[in-house]
Amino acid sequence: MFDAKIEKRVKAPYLPGDILWVRETWKVQSLSNMNYRAKFLYKAKPNNKLKETNVDGETYIKLLRYESKNGWHPSIFMPKDATRIFLKVTNVRVGRLQDITEEGAKAEGATKQIWYQPYGTKSENNQEYVGDIIHHKPNYITGFAGIWDRTLGKWDDWLYSFKRNPWVWVIEFERIEKEENIK
Repeated sequence: MFDAKIEKRVKAPYLPGDILWVRETWKVQSLSNMNYRAKFLYKAKPNNKLKETNVDGETYIKLLRYESKNGWHPSIFMPKDATRIFLKVTNVRVGRLQDITEEGAKAEGATKQIWYQPYGTKSENNQEYVGDIIHHKPNYITGFAGIWDRTLGKWDDWLYSFKRNPWVWVIEFERIEKEENIK
């Protein structure tokens, strides 16, 4: 279990009741200078639909730059006004990464994968495998481990890899539909 003394010194990134907005790949479909209206299109499937909303003058000017560019824009550049998915944090706790359940891994978007040890690699006790060895039946946790390790930068890999089982913030949330819930 996580040491209570440390938990008091480490501030959680979010608290229950916080509202998060999800960034995604997007583009400006159209802008209207009448009442500063903007239409956004989202690349994600199956909800690839338009969102039309009012924006403030400052955001409108920033969006002019994106409207002139063809193609999709990375989520990191998505303005808050373009958000269509909002999440309300319901629970925050500390846990070990490998404590994730099959249901939790599936909820994170993982697909079932088979874990295997490739030829010529070393096992935990430093024995070399002679051939590819399949160790488990397909499961979501193995798929989640692959997603986790692929998202790490090369400098983070040695410290935060799934195999090292780091402490993580486990943040539970529910999707909310109404933008009015933003504080």
